[in-house]
Amino acid sequence: MKFMTCAQIFHNIEQEPSRTEMTKILAQLLQACSAREAQIIAYVSMGSLFPAYKDKQFNIAIKGMVGIVALFLQQSEDVVAKKIKEAGDAGTVVFDAWLGKDEGLTLQQVYDQLVEIAEISGTGSTDKKANALVALLQNVMDPVQNALFAL
Repeated sequence: MKFMTCAQIFHNIEQEPSRTEMTKILAQLLQACSAREAQIIAYVSMGSLFPAYKDKQFNIAIKGMVGIVALFLQQSEDVVAKKIKEAGDAGTVVFDAWLGKDEGLTLQQVYDQLVEIAEISGTGSTDKKANALVALLQNVMDPVQNALFAL
């Protein structure tokens, strides 16, 4: 499954006011994907990259995400922080900036890269994670169009 297909469906779920319809959309998504993709979607839909029994977290605070999104969108942190506050989350801000270009990465490829980023640790890991996330965003969508995915 293409990552952008999944991201668009998650965006549609976020916009849906009805819990019943949200569940139907998610069920349709899960039926349309492989077992491995369903596993990834289940983790992501619960707000994690990993199953609950693994004590791993992505560990980037909202302030860090503001800086990452600002760098990616080439806007000031103040402007991005205001947009995030209005939108409710960083993913929506980047998704709204997306102009529809799909670079063709699969859900598995993006997930694997996110797991690699999450596993960065040690001295300077915050900056390394930030740089890796910006690079991933640039690979997911055309950087000229200033876009983002929804994780």
